[in-house]
Amino acid sequence: MIKTIKTLYEDPGMIEIEFEPIDQTIIDDIYNPENFEQLSFENLVVEGGRKRLTNKARSSRSYKKIVKHFNPMFKEITKALTEIDKIRYPVFYDFNDWWKKNNYNHWEKQGFMLIEDQAGFSQPWHLDNRFSMWAGSINLENNVTKTAFSKTNHDWTDNGHNPDRKFYEASNKKWIGTFWLNTENNWHAVPLVQQDRRAIVCNLLLAS
Repeated sequence: MIKTIKTLYEDPGMIEIEFEPIDQTIIDDIYNPENFEQLSFENLVVEGGRKRLTNKARSSRSYKKIVKHFNPMFKEITKALTEIDKIRYPVFYDFNDWWKKNNYNHWEKQGFMLIEDQAGFSQPWHLDNRFSMWAGSINLENNVTKTAFSKTNHDWTDNGHNPDRKFYEASNKKWIGTFWLNTENNWHAVPLVQQDRRAIVCNLLLAS
């Protein structure tokens, strides 16, 4: 459930959203350590320290409540971002018709993953793959680490630390999410995590 949407940048297209809170007992229940496993994508290596929900945990009542709470955001985020950048992602006719025609409401096109980044984890500067129209993250607690953004690529060993290399840092406040269009000038990185953080990472897929 969205409370407010604020435009951060037009190029690259970025927005910030404040969400209605969800019952904290639901968050605490799902973040049982037994519910998480090291993240991996078959042949894609993910640095140790980023964990995601197990398949078993994704069938739990608490997880389903979280999905139901946040699910309406996908359409609203997409509408807000495509209105910002009409060149890279033009919508030539009624947005609702476009959304329906491309079947974006299907769960396979809506990436939604609860994660726990453990202290010591970091993610180098990168662009998301071109299957993704936009990506974002939502803080499920007042996190310490902030995702960093740059318009150009940098030495991967920097990991988002050098302030001269970034034009923005995402909010780390609870119930605040930052979302960005997947463009050639929206590089992002996760600096070295100093304290475990809870978040949702999500994206809208052009193909599934």
